Amino acid sequence: MTISGKDLSDILEGYRRAMLLMTANQYDLFTILRTKGMSAEEVALRSKTHPRPTEAVLNACVGMGLLSKNRSQFTCSEAARIYLLKGEQKYRGNFIKMHQEFYEYWARLPSLLKLNKPVVKTPSDHYEEDPAFAARLVKGLNDGARDQARLVAAELDLPKGPIRLLDLGGGGGAYSIALAKRYRNLRAVVFDLPPIIDVTKTIIAQSPLKNRITVQAGDYFQDKWGSRYDVVLISKVLRTEGIRTKKMIIRKACKALRKGGVIAVHDTMLDSTKTSPPESAIQNISMMLMYPEGGFFSLSELKTWLIGAGFKNTRIHDIQNPERLSLVSAQKT
Repeated sequence: MTISGKDLSDILEGYRRAMLLMTANQYDLFTILRTKGMSAEEVALRSKTHPRPTEAVLNACVGMGLLSKNRSQFTCSEAARIYLLKGEQKYRGNFIKMHQEFYEYWARLPSLLKLNKPVVKTPSDHYEEDPAFAARLVKGLNDGARDQARLVAAELDLPKGPIRLLDLGGGGGAYSIALAKRYRNLRAVVFDLPPIIDVTKTIIAQSPLKNRITVQAGDYFQDKWGSRYDVVLISKVLRTEGIRTKKMIIRKACKALRKGGVIAVHDTMLDSTKTSPPESAIQNISMMLMYPEGGFFSLSELKTWLIGAGFKNTRIHDIQNPERLSLVSAQKT
């Protein structure tokens, strides 16, 4: 693959577009335009921003296809109405706010290269000090996980009888909700750190499936997970840890399962060279910016860890998603 001068310009342009979207979302410019067209002055008045840069941002959002403009009146595009209006079913504003915080981390990438340690406090430390941060992160991750959760639920073939699911590091419970929706015989336990579980409770309470989903606050290093589960789902957890801890989590999952139970690992996986897919190789750096030993892994590495922990019949599931997440399952021997 060759890179041209235009390609380099497009890379930098992508950064500017992302910052534009995040800023417009931060000031709820799309939600302000929910019901009717407005001038830049009206939007600025409601968002408590200055009219001149507000108009420039609105004009740029028109160029991105997020807004439309008729004379001096701005209105939301169809895409903005679906994903960027607060209260809508597919609202992704919290997900965008989460990434806005991550962008600040990326600005410190030069420090990572020099020091080989996270440039910010690890999220788990940050949760304890700032409950508002935990709420933003969990809601953002949950917004982004809903579509992925539906794909995972559609692909996993689970037993017809009663199913006990452990959703390890389950965050806002998107995967448990999706799986409970598909399997009426499934009951799930969402296991995560106490500050996260506080947010999880409020999300699950709003779900019609809340009676079949419970929560368990704990630390997967120190606390017991329970036993005789039929399924242990580990979605986007292994990426936050080093190799020794990844192996420990898989071994502990094996112990928590009944004989013949299933482990399902849902995460971003690289090829054996660790350079592809290229978007994943870039995203891998995000883990290092936040976690002391965080990083993605290859499918071959995961297979080795699963076999070493006592699993067999490793299966790679075919799920198509824009974030290039993979789903791998295996059975306890």
